[in-house]
Amino acid sequence: MTDFPHFTGPRDDSGSMSTPSTLDAFLSTMSPMQAGKAKLALLKVVLVNGSGLMPRHKLIEARVEHGATLETVRDNGVERRVLMNADSTFLDAANATKTGLSYATFLLASKDANKTA
Repeated sequence: MTDFPHFTGPRDDSGSMSTPSTLDAFLSTMSPMQAGKAKLALLKVVLVNGSGLMPRHKLIEARVEHGATLETVRDNGVERRVLMNADSTFLDAANATKTGLSYATFLLASKDANKTA
């Protein structure tokens, strides 16, 4: 039987296993158990239209980098948080997960803090 190396995270362009510092900063705000669950949710590879497969955290980072904002929309009397893109497409908790939306909130707050600094 062949042993395979354990997957510890996405590979960056250099081929080494790493996790972006923004993701680490987000996870450091949680208890170890919460951080473990959040990391699994954000490292999950998802199918993205036009981009193929990518980790969920990369999808959220790309959307925020391209100007997406968190908004609350009302649909049939139900309010929900969404990550709204400039072209009016969005990711909701069903697609991005609640953890993903929390990560987007963290990224947007960090982006605003960097603008004012």
